[in-house]
Amino acid sequence: MQHLSPHDVMTMFMALATLLGCARLTAELMQKIGRPSILGEIYVGIFLGPTVLGQLCVEY
Repeated sequence: MQHLSPHDVMTMFMALATLLGCARLTAELMQKIGRPSILGEIYVGIFLGPTVLGQLCVEY
C-alpha cells in the first residue's frame, strides 16, 4: 500500500475545499435566480471534479 506524502494530503484537502466552496457559492446563485440549488452543485461537480481539479492535482 502506497503512503501519501504530506503534500499530497494537503493538495487533496485544498481541492476538496475549493470544490465545496464553489458548490456552495453556485448553489446560492442558483437559488437567487429561482432554480433549485442542487443544479449549481451538480454543475460545479461536473466542471471542477475530474476535469479541472483532476488535471491540477496530477501536475503536482
